[in-house]
Amino acid sequence: MRVAVVGSGPAGMYAAALLAQDERVDAVDVLDAHPTPFGLVRHGVAPDHHSTMSVAQVLTRTLELDGVRFFGNVTVGKDVSRAELLERYDVVVYAVGVDRDRELGVPGVVGSLPLIEWYTGLPGCPALDLSGVRSTVVVGGGNVALDVARLLLLDAAELRRSAMPDDVLLAYSGARVEQVHLVIRRSALDVKFSVPMLRELLAVPGLGTELDPPGLPPVPDDLSGVEGRQVAKRLSLFAEAAARTQERDDLSRLVVFHFGSEVVEVGPAGPDGAAEVVLERSGREPLVLTSGLTVSAIGYHGTRVPDLRYDESTSTIPNADGLVTGNEPGVAGREFVVGWAGRAPTGVIGTNRSEAARTVETIWRTVGEEVPARPRPGVEDLAALLHGRGVRFVDADGWRRIEAAERERGVTREAPQVRINDPDELLSRGTSDR
Repeated sequence: MRVAVVGSGPAGMYAAALLAQDERVDAVDVLDAHPTPFGLVRHGVAPDHHSTMSVAQVLTRTLELDGVRFFGNVTVGKDVSRAELLERYDVVVYAVGVDRDRELGVPGVVGSLPLIEWYTGLPGCPALDLSGVRSTVVVGGGNVALDVARLLLLDAAELRRSAMPDDVLLAYSGARVEQVHLVIRRSALDVKFSVPMLRELLAVPGLGTELDPPGLPPVPDDLSGVEGRQVAKRLSLFAEAAARTQERDDLSRLVVFHFGSEVVEVGPAGPDGAAEVVLERSGREPLVLTSGLTVSAIGYHGTRVPDLRYDESTSTIPNADGLVTGNEPGVAGREFVVGWAGRAPTGVIGTNRSEAARTVETIWRTVGEEVPARPRPGVEDLAALLHGRGVRFVDADGWRRIEAAERERGVTREAPQVRINDPDELLSRGTSDR
């Protein structure tokens, strides 16, 4: 059997590895729209989270397996069509992730993805100017909101040893965000961010903490086990940080947690670029903040694949245990989905491992143990098709050259790597052998 995996994030790579190691599979081709592999591990994880980014080293082993090829800088629907993939492969697995923010619905609020893609070095991402921003508002009560807040508060010196691209680090050297207001619809008991992420935010040098409202509720008696301990630990961290702030007068930055609050209006920007942001607060008077940048981190929409069904209500590719449903005759039973594109953006990186195993089980349950030979007379290989169209794609060797260049670039900054975010340079390094 020949398999195409569209998307090289954790979900796609875990699925590719399981399939490539099965004796019934002859070849697995992994396609990605970006020149570099690993999806959210590379362009969704904060550039100073080196331990999380090390997952890429595990995923790299998939590209070293016999029968696995990588096609970076190849977009389905532009460089190759869905129909052309189905001509060349017995099974196509979509691991296309997410590509759009869920909108807050308030004019003047921007999604978190452009900011995250910029500071993680997504190639070709527009640069952001933070030089005049002193106070920001971040909407959301999950780990993404906390990470965005933390990255806004850190300065260039504190990010020098990160994987942040050189030009982004230079932009940070002219930025000085002094306040971040985290606007959270839930109460302090119901926030969804993890204890480690909260602890990391509160550890930003020179950071003070305020709570709105200032008091904290007790842990309910009916909360026990892991959930109860997590709630208790978060409340303890909030209380300790707020108390420390009262005792110190050398703090230069501030994070304010606004619980039970929602952004309902963002006024026009003034001459300094700042705007008035109106919060509605549960059981209290509205509050007006000043913000030079108002960002929402409230979730994402799954990526659409041209000519493939998409469920607007769930922002996913419709599926049953990974099997794409509702396909036309002749295609049914040959397309599958794994990761956020099929389940919505929930879970952590490790969640994709178990889900990939489930989807691969579904593949074998669907196609059967005996895979029929499907000769394809006259159908050229994907690489030949792309070459014929002048598509410059990055293979596994090209990715290794890019990776080596990024490690070399990191030496001067005492960082494990420094991302290359220029698309021309990435393609030049990744395709230099052809």
